[in-house]
Amino acid sequence: MAEASLREWHRPKNFVASITKEQLHLVNLTDLEFTRLCKERYGVNKGLYNTIENYFAKQGVRNILYRRVYILEFLSDVQSKKGKESRGAHVSFGTGGLARALHTFFIKNI
Repeated sequence: MAEASLREWHRPKNFVASITKEQLHLVNLTDLEFTRLCKERYGVNKGLYNTIENYFAKQGVRNILYRRVYILEFLSDVQSKKGKESRGAHVSFGTGGLARALHTFFIKNI
C-alpha cells in the first residue's frame, strides 16, 4: 500500500482545533444520518451533498471526518451569509453559484 501524502489527509486549518462537541458527534454519524442532517438543517438534497463532498475530495481532503467538518462549515458559512433573518433557512445556489461558493470557501480556509 502506497504511503498517503499529507495533502490527502489535509486538516482544515481554521476550525479543527476548535471543533465543538456537537461537530465531533455529527461527523461520526452514519452516511444516511449525516445526509439527513444536511437535508433537515440546510435543505441540501443528496445530489447537492454528493457534489459538495466530491469537491472537497478532489481538493485532496481524503479523510472523511475532515471532509465532513468542511461540509458543515461550508453550509453554515453559506447559511450565515443570508443574514440573521434567514437563519435556519435552506441554502440555495444559482447557476454556477455552488462552484463559486465552494472555491471561495476553500481558498479562504486553506
